[in-house]
Amino acid sequence: HWTLGVHPSLGKVTDEDLHRLQEICPANAISTTDRRIIREKCITVRCLKCYREGPRGAVRLKGLRPPQLEEEERS
Repeated sequence: HWTLGVHPSLGKVTDEDLHRLQEICPANAISTTDRRIIREKCITVRCLKCYREGPRGAVRLKGLRPPQLEEEERS
């Protein structure tokens, strides 16, 4: 997804949601101290699992035509 110009970034998240996202991420790319997604770690996996499985609105996708998830898939 980085090659295609699509990359995740954190939205407005609570500390609880941030820790949940950190647990979800297989690349350990969520930094709770800096409150950001570390590109260098995220690019190694390219899974967007934080976007698919995280709390709604916690992760936003930026770039060219980010994928849209179906409503039932996000619930």
